[in-house]
Amino acid sequence: MTPCVTALVCPHCQSHLHGLRYDVAFTCRTCNVAVLFEQGKAEVQRLHWAAAKIAEAAELYLPVWRVRGQLDLAQGTPQQQRCAMRLLGEPTIYVTGFQASRSGTFGDLGTSLTRQADKLSASSPPPLTSPFGGIVRRMDETIRLAELVALQLVDQRCDVTGMTLRLREPTLEIWAVPFKQEGAALKDLVLGTLVPTLAVDDLEELLSLQLLERGAQKKGNP
Repeated sequence: MTPCVTALVCPHCQSHLHGLRYDVAFTCRTCNVAVLFEQGKAEVQRLHWAAAKIAEAAELYLPVWRVRGQLDLAQGTPQQQRCAMRLLGEPTIYVTGFQASRSGTFGDLGTSLTRQADKLSASSPPPLTSPFGGIVRRMDETIRLAELVALQLVDQRCDVTGMTLRLREPTLEIWAVPFKQEGAALKDLVLGTLVPTLAVDDLEELLSLQLLERGAQKKGNP
């Protein structure tokens, strides 16, 4: 198989895209977009910056996918289907876009946002100079995880044995969620949950990248 080499430049303004070594999407702060590359093709997603609901200064932002769609319940008993529709209807489900180690132990931000029915609100103006990165989940993986989260929510109210749940015609958005570092933990400024820094992969690289970018900005603006 011939390897495909893609230039990491913004399809709109041709400026350099920013990202980490394992990212599947790279960002252009000039155009406020994330660019996902699939088999050499660029899928452009607008970036949505979430406003902090806790009055503390954000130090970095991490990605969360917001998935919306209609439930497709091809299998399951009438009781299961009624339960699923009553709980979810046309659900909004959040899936973390960054890779968090041992999320089963420390808790998953996307699942917490979904369970608490928390609506992320946009920050205005967007904080385009804050460190952001770590988008490692592709869209197809995100949809599968969103379906799993939906099934888990239904399972809390009724038995889902034999039930098949899919999201029909899902739409996806990338949200940047504000965090603040507190000792050995990261605190998200929407729900206030704490995640150990060791559980967030590539965190050190993200913060180091930001220091390099700030140094370059200082040189360019003496």
